[in-house]
Amino acid sequence: MKRPQDGAVLDWWERARTLPPLERALHLLALFVDAGAEAIADWPIGRRDRALLAARAMLIGPEICATAACPACGTEVEAAFDAAAIAVDDPAENEAALESGIRLRAATSRDLALALASPEPRLALAQACVVAGAPRKRGWSEALLAEAAAALQALDPQADIRLRLTCTECAAPWSAPLFVEPFLWREMAGWARARFDEVDRLARAYGWREADVLALSPQRRRTYLALAAA
Repeated sequence: MKRPQDGAVLDWWERARTLPPLERALHLLALFVDAGAEAIADWPIGRRDRALLAARAMLIGPEICATAACPACGTEVEAAFDAAAIAVDDPAENEAALESGIRLRAATSRDLALALASPEPRLALAQACVVAGAPRKRGWSEALLAEAAAALQALDPQADIRLRLTCTECAAPWSAPLFVEPFLWREMAGWARARFDEVDRLARAYGWREADVLALSPQRRRTYLALAAA
């Protein structure tokens, strides 16, 4: 992966506000890897999410802080961990066979977009991932959909990140999902605001243009900000 210039990331953030969530994640990742958004849309979701977390680590750092409400008492609980702690290796198998003879591959962002646009997302996602076979006369029964969902999860465990948490108030344990795309969007909004603040402060202090400020390394920016505040 490569670290893009901050100016390029800010350009993405400005454009991404008008894009659907899945598309903005793909376009962000395209800044860090040698692949376009269309190609990344065909990656398994877990591969995409692992790369998004690596991109976040390049810009913000490896430590992640997330919060979740306790389902028992409603207390907001904070979890802090390193991104590497939730990295999962891809399974050895690329496809999974169901008892009915249907073979599935791991879901991609393109499949997920189709599912989210469908009135029956579980069915649409399962159908999109079929590489061989078809349901028998009764079609996609509830049992077959459940089997397909379990197979897709086993094919791509990185796509279903769950944090094991314990409430600080009532001590109730539970498992909370970490949805990478919306979490990263909130994080990137904070990152963008911090960069705009740096540009504003240094432009006022030295008369520099935005491009001048963003061309500096983060360390040099911090140094000039400290001098301007002295």
